[in-house]
Amino acid sequence: MQTELTPIAKGAIPLFDCDVHWAEPPTLWTERAPAKFKNKVFEVKDKPNGAQGWFVGDRPIAMIGPAVVKKDMSKLLNTFTVPRYEDMAPATSIPEAALLYMNDAGIGAEVMYPNVIGFGGQTLMAVFPDDHELRLWHVQAYNDALVELQKRGGNRILGQAALPLWDIEASVKELERTKKMGLTGIAMSDKPQNFGSPVLIDPAWDRFWETCQELQIPVNFHIGSGVWEGDQSKFWKENEVGVYPDGRLNGPLCVFGALTNFLNNQFDVMNLILTGHLDKYPGIKYVSVESGCGWAPFIIQVMMYQWHEQVSAAERAKFKRTPIEAFKEQIFMTIYCEEYCNVDNYVTYFGADNLLFETDFPHPTSIYPHEDSPFKSAWEYADSVCRNISAEDKAKILYKNAENLYGVKIATTEAK
Repeated sequence: MQTELTPIAKGAIPLFDCDVHWAEPPTLWTERAPAKFKNKVFEVKDKPNGAQGWFVGDRPIAMIGPAVVKKDMSKLLNTFTVPRYEDMAPATSIPEAALLYMNDAGIGAEVMYPNVIGFGGQTLMAVFPDDHELRLWHVQAYNDALVELQKRGGNRILGQAALPLWDIEASVKELERTKKMGLTGIAMSDKPQNFGSPVLIDPAWDRFWETCQELQIPVNFHIGSGVWEGDQSKFWKENEVGVYPDGRLNGPLCVFGALTNFLNNQFDVMNLILTGHLDKYPGIKYVSVESGCGWAPFIIQVMMYQWHEQVSAAERAKFKRTPIEAFKEQIFMTIYCEEYCNVDNYVTYFGADNLLFETDFPHPTSIYPHEDSPFKSAWEYADSVCRNISAEDKAKILYKNAENLYGVKIATTEAK
């Protein structure tokens, strides 16, 4: 798949942004709903405080967004989302507007994840626990909308398919359907047991993983794919709320929740390696999305040390590769809101072949500038965070690795 890129405004090397989020349009489900689902689907309504939110009937489900980039393209701080769609930048929802933003920012292509349905689809599964038909319809309608979005976005906005993870057989069918329609990957939950399915290494999932491998589908574990607010229960202060009634954030608690979300993906990396899952499915590529990369050298270094200290020779013989070999060959990490020293350390230890770049646009804490920001654009941040590595490795991280992973080539005027 080839995209068109006109023009690249910020630099000769384009950015392949491996994590943005879609503020799903207010009519995504209502305009597709058959008569039998009338008044039963996700829709946007006004709340008593004048803000908008997602509802099913009269039941509040989720905020709009979250998106903090306003209509004038400035960034709203200390909140999860602007209050109403008319306050939100069109680039958060409308593909034609998103392309204008991308061109100005020097972004060649984006990998896009959900908002309202949950980063791994978990909100959908929690809302309709007893109506499998309605849940499945919501998933399929969402994926159909992604296909339309990708076409309108010139194959530069790559929505990652949601799956009906409460039903493994239905998930296999949706994998096959969305691949045939041109979607480039899946937004996977790391906790399907929360929705009534077995844990991911249970043999019941074998056909699912075999299908991912056969179809060469990247499996993306976005942070918060089990529960998006992180593990706030471990915060030492009690009786705290994350969002105050006026929409302001309880900053310290929200930072704590965000960091536990990042750290939770460490468990995904450890499980993929230490259960032998990667050896069983060596053709699948996995992405740890929005979790940063700075912690990976520590985790893998310690794993390698413990590998010889605590794993017997007989147990090690059951694995085809060491942890570092398996990690480098099958797991991709993303750079996110961290300093260049983390990238230097990562590339020194692992090389640059499994590292990606992301902005998390238009979320809170996204790599999107504001008046007190240390950078003026996503490109400036990307240039800074890769300041000490070679031009060849920089190009891999900023777009070439993602091209290979998602099967999308972006036009480039890369300097020789």
